[in-house]
Amino acid sequence: MTLTIYHSYLIFFSLKREKDGQLRKTDAALTLDNTKYTLKSEIQSGNISPMIHIISTSPAGKTELLSKFNKIGEHEYTGNFH
Repeated sequence: MTLTIYHSYLIFFSLKREKDGQLRKTDAALTLDNTKYTLKSEIQSGNISPMIHIISTSPAGKTELLSKFNKIGEHEYTGNFH
């Protein structure tokens, strides 16, 4: 006698992307068997105030990365990173 087990997965995926000049945004979500995972990002390029902000969520929790700087002089910047 042979017993074969088939796995059935319920998957939903959504993706939204925007670009407005030097600002790019992404919003993605994945639901796998009623477990949700998300990823949001915002990236601003440029020489004066570049920025990156990424947030991901999963059942294990939330992870966030932020890096933002402002140019205040020829060789001088201010900003934060966490």
